[in-house]
Amino acid sequence: MTLTSQGCRTLNMRWRHATRHPGRVTVMWWRGSRTLMMVLLLAVVCYTSIRLVSVTMELENVRRGHKVTLVDNSRPVGLVPVPHNSTNSTGYKYTFKYSSFPQYKDFPIDCRRMFEGDMVACEKAGEIRKSVAYKLPSDHDVYKEAIFCESFIARHGYGSSPVSEEEKAFPIAYSILLYKDVAQVNLLLKAIYRSHNVYCLHVDGKSDQSVHLAAKAVSDCLKNVFIVSKTESVVYAGFTRLQADINCMADLTASPVDWKYFLNLPSQQYPLKTNAEIVKILKIYNGSNDIEGITGARMISDRFIHKHVYIKKTNSKILIKRTEEKNPPAPHNITIVKGSAYGVFSRAFVDFILNDTRARDLLQWSKGVLSPDEYYWATLHHSAILNPPGGYTGKPDGKDWLATYASWAPEHCAGRRLRGVCVFTEGDLSFLATKRALFANKFLVPGSSVALMCLEQWIHNKSLSDLPFDSYYYQQLPFVKH
Repeated sequence: MTLTSQGCRTLNMRWRHATRHPGRVTVMWWRGSRTLMMVLLLAVVCYTSIRLVSVTMELENVRRGHKVTLVDNSRPVGLVPVPHNSTNSTGYKYTFKYSSFPQYKDFPIDCRRMFEGDMVACEKAGEIRKSVAYKLPSDHDVYKEAIFCESFIARHGYGSSPVSEEEKAFPIAYSILLYKDVAQVNLLLKAIYRSHNVYCLHVDGKSDQSVHLAAKAVSDCLKNVFIVSKTESVVYAGFTRLQADINCMADLTASPVDWKYFLNLPSQQYPLKTNAEIVKILKIYNGSNDIEGITGARMISDRFIHKHVYIKKTNSKILIKRTEEKNPPAPHNITIVKGSAYGVFSRAFVDFILNDTRARDLLQWSKGVLSPDEYYWATLHHSAILNPPGGYTGKPDGKDWLATYASWAPEHCAGRRLRGVCVFTEGDLSFLATKRALFANKFLVPGSSVALMCLEQWIHNKSLSDLPFDSYYYQQLPFVKH
């Protein structure tokens, strides 16, 4: 049976008539209680039917590209009560001003509900994302925008976040490795940007000229952002990937900024903490490094037991091939440990990497290793023989690692997997919000566009909020030196 709008109105009129004659209601109750129950049941069905039709029409409008606004976007994610003189009538912060995704502003995307784990909101946002088919601005477009620095800085909100005295007294150095999509680099950079920090951009030597021009234009607008002085042509899983970070380390060390920690990032990462939160965490680390350590069966030992060589193909592409020749043992009787290409490095540890002869010997040995960036940092950090600044001599696998979070199977992943790692989407937001890590990896547009939009708002609003910080967890980490 299909209940029409006319049927609903008829039932409503009968119900009002009955309530005006209580005596008749009593007779109706005794003679046919089932009739009253049917009225109530039909009323519920009527409301549900109309609601379903409304939702269906809303999604159909989204699919057709019609602009509809059914959610109040004046209440962005990260909402917390703040003093009345800085809020709108809802008691929450004003609309986020520097959104990198203006295509979504007129659509009912409710970031707050998605962070709270509302799957209906996530599914609706996913439908909108697919219908909008957002694309990043091209590198040429970024270049054309960035050559006008004043408007570029104002549009993207560089320097708009408040900075505490605690942050100013604790500058951080970053390297960002990229090979395409400077627009996504800009997303990451403006999220972590503070005028007292310092940033090194390494553009792959093989990248198109448009990428180099766009990255240079962005760096020219920001006095504390620069392009690395020596560029590597990066080979995936090759030594040049490791060397690129070391080149940035050297340039950052020569910078006049007295930074305290160094973090190396790819352009597909995004922060889960504000700069103020990162500073609080690094101050708790107190000179300790945060570097992943893996031993045992997960080490993929064949990568360093056998020597790997580089083969240049006729199309100029370089491949890495394993040979039957064995690699010599690591120098100085150093025990090899596996980890991640990314970490949190104290200033003293960076100086050790650049200047200690044993560290440089290990770097030379790493040229025959496949994915040496996944072994070099971890081996130095966990070596009892080398005993580097901020190192850790306990069991490498027995500690947390919080530089970045990546979801590997079978962990939660609402998005797709690329080479085993999750490419996060809007369905991962509530999960990511619980993580203690400083950054998350990986985000790729267009699939991650809504997730990045909501994270951008979340980080911005957290930076404006005087929220309490849970220091206890970080103070209890086994690698922290008290």
